[in-house]
Amino acid sequence: MPNKRYPASNVANSAVQLARVKKNSAGTITKGQAVYSVGYDAAEDMYLVELAKADSISTMPSVGIAYEDFTNVDPGTLILSGDLFGINTGGFSANQELYVSAATAGALTSTRPTTLTVEKIAIVVYSHATAGIIQVYNYGCDDSPLSSTAPENVTKATASAGSVAEASRRDHKHDITTAAASSLSVGGSNAEGSGTSLARSDHTHSLPAFGSSSGTFCQGNDARLSDARTPASHATSHKSGGGDAIKLDELAAPTDITTLDASTSAHGLAPKLPNNNAKYLDGTGAWTTPAGITAPLSGTAPVNVTKAAASAGVAAEASRQDHKHDITTAVPVNTGTANAEGTSTSLARADHVHGGASVLQSAMAEKSTDATTTSASFVDLLTVTITTIASTVCKIYFTVSASHTTAEAATTFQLLIDGSAVRGLATYQPKFGGGFQCGGALIYRKTGLSAASHTFKIQWKTSGSTAQIRPVTTIAEHASLVVEEIAR
Repeated sequence: MPNKRYPASNVANSAVQLARVKKNSAGTITKGQAVYSVGYDAAEDMYLVELAKADSISTMPSVGIAYEDFTNVDPGTLILSGDLFGINTGGFSANQELYVSAATAGALTSTRPTTLTVEKIAIVVYSHATAGIIQVYNYGCDDSPLSSTAPENVTKATASAGSVAEASRRDHKHDITTAAASSLSVGGSNAEGSGTSLARSDHTHSLPAFGSSSGTFCQGNDARLSDARTPASHATSHKSGGGDAIKLDELAAPTDITTLDASTSAHGLAPKLPNNNAKYLDGTGAWTTPAGITAPLSGTAPVNVTKAAASAGVAAEASRQDHKHDITTAVPVNTGTANAEGTSTSLARADHVHGGASVLQSAMAEKSTDATTTSASFVDLLTVTITTIASTVCKIYFTVSASHTTAEAATTFQLLIDGSAVRGLATYQPKFGGGFQCGGALIYRKTGLSAASHTFKIQWKTSGSTAQIRPVTTIAEHASLVVEEIAR
């Protein structure tokens, strides 16, 4: 038996290929009009078509010619190839090739269109106003004719798609419009320019002339560049108040000599420090240890070290060389929702332990109305969306009590995280009848989720008849989805 999409031919020509189709939108397609495919009706197992027109790629290519009149309500037949009888070919001659028209949707023309979507679809077998015959061969869109004209030069100008109906040959070559480079100027700045021509790889720019006036270059042998010239006196400009005063702290580092050290007879620089905090600079310019001045040693334990501001202290006693500070510690807090330094002044021991994982957030979805499905493929039942924190764990709990209208039928559930199925669950109706509740539970632990919004979804399907979850009709049936985010 023929199927609906490709019915058997009812004509003598065994080479005829037909297809069952209908119009996509409201209206009628008449016998002899060319059509293109816009989709497929899975329920009717047939293609959806509209009138083809060669002025746009969106309405081409044609897939065939209407074998009979049809609409969007009453399907009809499309001839893909073979002889089509009983149409008006009076405007054509026998053996003329026919194209899909670019001027009138669905029409055939013997004049090749000048558009880029050209399709030669049939040839005239018999010319007649009512009993004409054409042979449909439907080769698809033709290639555009190849041009024998050299392509346009490439320039720095706005790109253009062009307007001619010819195509470039595979080995075509564009020239590039070039021009002489512009002259350089002294002190000029970089600029892209505005010319549409381009520069050759060996182009050169002319330079300004050498000379001593404005707008000229100085040559390397110019006498003005000689190192032998004696500089003019300028010490005054470097002194305090001068036009080019030199700051003392901006001079180079001194050498390790005492020539400029202060003495009892002249001002000067401080002597080099002795790296000993027990000495002082005396009136002779020497570093001297004071006699008989020592601080008493403390017998009190030093204060504990804490995370608090440093302090010089006020005690008049000195710490002993082998003194030791304790460190204030405290029990650590539980793990939190995000990294934080905290504010406590106490510190943590090396072997400290934080409290166990805590729930950071939770969300729940449950059926509050009666739900049924007869779908043999998965459909949505419950959805929970939360925005997680990085390095946390999500625990998912799903419980369900469902029934089925027929015995020995299975209801299957699956958990999806961000669109990917990760775990499944099935309930089974007893063989002695429908309407009995069957329960189940699913628990899943998900790690490695990024800090972002994530969707947790439960889908269900049935092996036959109707699966049902009826929290309104009976308290014995329910479906609940809980998602908890916990700290590691």
